[in-house]
Amino acid sequence: MARYLLSLIFFIICIVVIIIAKNTQVAADSLFRKKCSVCHILYIPSSYSLKQWQRQVSRMAPRAKISNKQKQMIISLHPKAR
Repeated sequence: MARYLLSLIFFIICIVVIIIAKNTQVAADSLFRKKCSVCHILYIPSSYSLKQWQRQVSRMAPRAKISNKQKQMIISLHPKAR
């Protein structure tokens, strides 16, 4: 019985973590679309290396008037940043 309860608790925690991660991903994508599409087309993060993506987002952050936290959210859209 205890093993069953522990498995159930573990399962619930996993689901919650997945939901939080998905919501964070959706928020980052929304921010990216809102801030970056004002001046130019949206670039696909995976078309850059992670280092290039970080550099590009860092370079554009002051122009887009985004905070460091928002910058990190946009950087996290790169598949290798996760």
